[in-house]
Amino acid sequence: MSNNPFKLEVKLKQHTPLIHFQSEQVGATLRATEVKPKLDRFLIEKKTKIFNDYEKAKKVFKEKYAHFLVGGGKSEHVALDYKMKIIISSESSIEDPTKNPLYFGNMGNDKKRYIRSQSLLTIHSRKTELIKNIDKDNILHFFALNNFGNRQSKGVGCYLPEKINEQGIKIEDIEKCFPTQTAYLEISNTSDDTIFRVIDYYWKRLKSGINYSYNKNTRNCDREKYKKSFLYTYMQEHMSGITWEKKWVKENFFDVGRDPKNDEKFARALLGLAGSFSYAVTNEKCNPGKSLYIPFKTELSISNDSIKRIKAPILFKPIKIEPNKTRIYILFDSDYQQQDLLGNAFKVDVNFYEAYINVEGKDKKIKKRIKVNNERIENQKWYQDAIQLDDNKEVLEEIKDWYNQLQSKNKSIATPSMSIDMKKMIQEYHKHLGNNFIARDFKWNNIANVSIKYT
Repeated sequence: MSNNPFKLEVKLKQHTPLIHFQSEQVGATLRATEVKPKLDRFLIEKKTKIFNDYEKAKKVFKEKYAHFLVGGGKSEHVALDYKMKIIISSESSIEDPTKNPLYFGNMGNDKKRYIRSQSLLTIHSRKTELIKNIDKDNILHFFALNNFGNRQSKGVGCYLPEKINEQGIKIEDIEKCFPTQTAYLEISNTSDDTIFRVIDYYWKRLKSGINYSYNKNTRNCDREKYKKSFLYTYMQEHMSGITWEKKWVKENFFDVGRDPKNDEKFARALLGLAGSFSYAVTNEKCNPGKSLYIPFKTELSISNDSIKRIKAPILFKPIKIEPNKTRIYILFDSDYQQQDLLGNAFKVDVNFYEAYINVEGKDKKIKKRIKVNNERIENQKWYQDAIQLDDNKEVLEEIKDWYNQLQSKNKSIATPSMSIDMKKMIQEYHKHLGNNFIARDFKWNNIANVSIKYT
């Protein structure tokens, strides 16, 4: 162990890739500009024992421990007085993250890439008492409870200490940082692709449901490939008189008759919202006797002037256990404040829909993203060009009908005024899944056999 009282060294092992916006730069890795503010907050909240109110925690810390702060607490910006440096300790690799089912292509305009590299984090301060407070236990807890970079709540950017001041860290040391009886998904695989697809399946089945029932090649429908959202099931059992927003969307945007039995609320928002969600194409064979018909994949945008984004209440922490085992720990985010979200109205608009059209000189159809606005579709140049080809006339009629149906449609829907007990819902979700389940992909192929276990 290092005897230097002014320095702390942490060798970090990367368990899942980091989505990095500066991936082309030499030595791109975990950024100290992201890690230090998060570590500062973790230490300040722990020292003051004030959680979920960081402004109050900073004020109390400044009054009691000003000597630990930059400028002795006289600076307007509250930051602990230490320097952090992160360098790569192994050759880094760069990959395209867009095949990850959890990746959002709209995460800003910067070109983002996966970064894989082992890193060495160094903390240095002239204040030895501060270094003593940033000890092994705090470093372990901090990295055990946080991921980094984009999509961190879905298991991306997972780093854990491998050594702290040359002292080795075991998985048992990490598990002690989690609350007792923390659930985890265990798979016999360490592939990043498999890890992310398991998380995607688990999360979709909880939040939106799984609907892979229609096979466009055979044009048949297999209802075994449909799994109802457990959020919907939980609401039906525990929230009398209300249901989620799916029926409301069908009524207001896809012209399905209203169901007056329940009050529809935007419940899915309480599990996290990025600003939009989409509805896939429906098929009559998969909806016998029902009037719902969606001919094109359609995206709706969600907005609220005071709430720009809702973070998910759960953080997935994948840890690769050698040689071929991964545990994906399911942690509840301490920053999640459900009470602030209840009873808020969100505006819902049609953003765009996707259709395939023929293009002169092309051997196959191309995908066209059609933005829905107040302009007549017949006046748009792409439509005027496409209609010149006889092969497009039939599909363009359907495209125009759908455009006219969606045009100028915007409504508002509120989140529930009643809170959802997230821990209770997850416990019941795991009972619903059973001790073992199979995660499947869009073609219903086996991604992995998954076991649900507890610390």
